[in-house]
Amino acid sequence: SLLLGERSELRRGERLAAVLLKPLTWFAPGPLARLRPIAADTVAAAMVAVARTAGRSVAIYQSEGIRQVAEDGASGAGSGAGSPAS
Repeated sequence: SLLLGERSELRRGERLAAVLLKPLTWFAPGPLARLRPIAADTVAAAMVAVARTAGRSVAIYQSEGIRQVAEDGASGAGSGAGSPAS
């Protein structure tokens, strides 16, 4: 997945990939959903939510899990811990 957001340096390849992959945000079904670009703000919100609720452990989150944790953390719903990938 591509991380979207402002960067201090110019990265032409990433900028081109962002333009080409952004339409996947609306219609990426099934296994293609993991290729959808994700905003840096979404990743940051998920990191904060997990840090507030998780114990001292290691977990790997796929893109959809990151989005869910960020949404849950922003709304205050649930534990905010989401479901790490297995």
